[in-house]
Amino acid sequence: MANINEIIANVEKLDPELARQIRKYVRDHSYGLVFEHNLPEAVRLYTKTAAVGDTVNIRPERGKEETDENKVAWNVKAVKGGIATIENGEDERSVAVEDIVPIVSYRDVIYPGLHEVDRIERGSKDDPYQVVINAENYHALEMLTYCYAGKVDCIYIEFTAINGLAYTTGNLPLQDHM
Repeated sequence: MANINEIIANVEKLDPELARQIRKYVRDHSYGLVFEHNLPEAVRLYTKTAAVGDTVNIRPERGKEETDENKVAWNVKAVKGGIATIENGEDERSVAVEDIVPIVSYRDVIYPGLHEVDRIERGSKDDPYQVVINAENYHALEMLTYCYAGKVDCIYIEFTAINGLAYTTGNLPLQDHM
């Protein structure tokens, strides 16, 4: 089968204007596996405490499945005494701060930082070392490209299922791999 450029070249012999329109269409549309267009719209920042001005989701009840209501974006209007006043344009509610989680768009700039949890030292301080980063993969990789460009030899990403079980085995909690 001919590739798209060969087909457009044949069309151009018959109708140059149609060929121009097809080229424009092909240039403006993606085909095949296009991962950059499959990013989620937003990511939840579970370790960030919600503040006034944040966009948030309401967490599902502990032990319950997530529903469509838990995916609605709300804006935090006020926070006082551990209670947040949130609105979404149609409704306003008061909820406990611990029951909401801030969300950010993948298009938003996030300035991640690293927080040392533990340390294992072997050899001299100039020897190569390993770092374990527990983070959203996309943001961790963005941070590494900013802070450590050209200095990282290997990155291993442990994929996990949404329920926290290890993706590779399907039965061990993620903590058992760390």
